[in-house]
Amino acid sequence: YLSRNVSDTLTVLSINTLVYCTFHEPEQSDVEDPFDQFSWLEIQLSMARSASRRVYIVGHIPPTIGSYKKEQYWLEGYRLRFNRLVSGKYADVIAAQMYGHQHS
Repeated sequence: YLSRNVSDTLTVLSINTLVYCTFHEPEQSDVEDPFDQFSWLEIQLSMARSASRRVYIVGHIPPTIGSYKKEQYWLEGYRLRFNRLVSGKYADVIAAQMYGHQHS
């Protein structure tokens, strides 16, 4: 994961979403925060808010239902934790989320 300020008011946060995926090997749903990425994300969002910046979050696998099998891509615990950050606590900071896994 990484953070880049791309303008005076916009930061792009790139996250590794593969570790949250239902088909990730090895299965690790017992790991609360793989790579401490949720902690890092919350710090980045807090810093953006303090600096009056907006954020784009980008990743590969989206926290949604797949278009082919119609099954959830992310393990539930990770999806719920992510949603609490992006749809709840820091919704005002996030300008957009972009993912690349959907092929439909």
